[in-house]
Amino acid sequence: MLNFRWNITHSPRLRREVEAKLSVIAIALGLRDADEATIAVCADRRIATLNARFRNRNETTDVLSFPCDTPILSPGKHTTIAKNQPPRLLGDIFVNLRQVERQAKRNGNSAADEMSAVAVHGLLHLLGLGHKSKDDTAKMLAEEKRLFKHACIKVVEFGH
Repeated sequence: MLNFRWNITHSPRLRREVEAKLSVIAIALGLRDADEATIAVCADRRIATLNARFRNRNETTDVLSFPCDTPILSPGKHTTIAKNQPPRLLGDIFVNLRQVERQAKRNGNSAADEMSAVAVHGLLHLLGLGHKSKDDTAKMLAEEKRLFKHACIKVVEFGH
């Protein structure tokens, strides 16, 4: 379902909290055990390199998503993977732990909730949601809000 790669030193408690919240999110989105997405936790240098290479932006960021398959989303009020579809390779999400820690401190959020929120944002990108238009942004924000509530992710301020 969701595979985690923690490429930097981290707190075991933070890891447990984030992975538990994201497991709840995966179920809420209708991901199956055979569907795959990788969440790689890295630091500023790695994500800045990826950001420069793939987005032509010479700066660090909190999350980058690299979709593989285009998932077939179920029509309806919430984002879910369509039932009776073959297993999907959704893609990779890179989360910058150092940026997440800075944002959490600035926003007054716990590191686990900030990291979970950022990873959810990346996962929704893998599922085809984005923020290229006002309508896309509104749909993304509504879905994030629903999922944050479902997984008890408490973020005072969360921006894109």
